[in-house]
Amino acid sequence: MSPPLWALSLPVGTVFVFVPRIISLTLQIMSGAPLRNSSPREHAESKDVAAKDTHGYVRRAYAAHQNSWEAMILWSAAVLFAKSTGVDVDVMNNTAAVWLAARFVYTPAYILIRSNTKAFFRTFVFTIGTACSVRLMWQAALKA
Repeated sequence: MSPPLWALSLPVGTVFVFVPRIISLTLQIMSGAPLRNSSPREHAESKDVAAKDTHGYVRRAYAAHQNSWEAMILWSAAVLFAKSTGVDVDVMNNTAAVWLAARFVYTPAYILIRSNTKAFFRTFVFTIGTACSVRLMWQAALKA
């Protein structure tokens, strides 16, 4: 018997947290830029984080990594709250499927979209993921 999707969403979501950081570091290394791990947040915003043509991608990948932590924390709380109050497993699994799809699309959208007008797509995808967390919390609150 395989674990339910809502349960798998926690380790898979955690992997999704690190993918943009790995992309950011890979782009830095490939561009020949120095890695400065002593203050990574400051370094990610600095001009010498990567070659000029990849600088924006590195910064957005690092920002996607930070955002992924925020989304993961909210999702984890929602899943635990839903499980502890006995929210229907089908509701949890379906919501987890949508959340995972949204997070899967979000990282490449964040990294690759550079135009302000197209960035609204990224915001839309982010909103879908956040709505999934809110949905589970709402369902859990109704059961509490």
